[in-house]
Amino acid sequence: MKFRSGMAYSVPGQAVAPTGTGATGDPRLSSLELKIAGVDLLPEALQQIRNVLMTTHKGIEDFSFRTQEDWAEQINTYVRNARLSGGLIAGISLLVGGIGIMNIMLASISERVREIGIRKSVGAGTGDIFIQIVVEALVIAILGGLVGLLTSFALVGMLSSFSPTDNAPIITGAALGVAFGFSVLVGLLAGIFPAVKAARLNPIQALRYE
Repeated sequence: MKFRSGMAYSVPGQAVAPTGTGATGDPRLSSLELKIAGVDLLPEALQQIRNVLMTTHKGIEDFSFRTQEDWAEQINTYVRNARLSGGLIAGISLLVGGIGIMNIMLASISERVREIGIRKSVGAGTGDIFIQIVVEALVIAILGGLVGLLTSFALVGMLSSFSPTDNAPIITGAALGVAFGFSVLVGLLAGIFPAVKAARLNPIQALRYE
């Protein structure tokens, strides 16, 4: 635990040296490090130290405390913010990818109107056309998901070569499953509207389409 101050303090059982830069040294201390016997004693110890410092500083609180718990909380906050930012970026990417798949399928349907009309005229039902378009959208999403997984492995491998061994990034199986599952789900949702549009085509009008 550290706290900063502009005055000198002595701690029983612990030697403290001045932190001045002059030849004779600065008699004032800028920081002190204290060790507490246990975490459960930390609040009480901080209060006692604050009381002593307030008395020494004549009621002026011109010092602050920094504990390892505070550092851990800051690290957790940074990690949480990074995850939220990553989730937001992933959500936007999925939305853009879904719109892209939908546009691809709509363009494909507009080029295959006569084909769909021929299939319906020879006995294909509305459900058959619907399933065909949805399956095509799922195939595109699955291929995109696989490419994304391969790209992730390549990026993590590249980062591992620069990162320390103890802090090397890893990819868990759960993360891979969730990412691939969302990719397939987006493909399924993006293919529903084009599939409905294709399934509702009138076979006579489709055969006359130029």
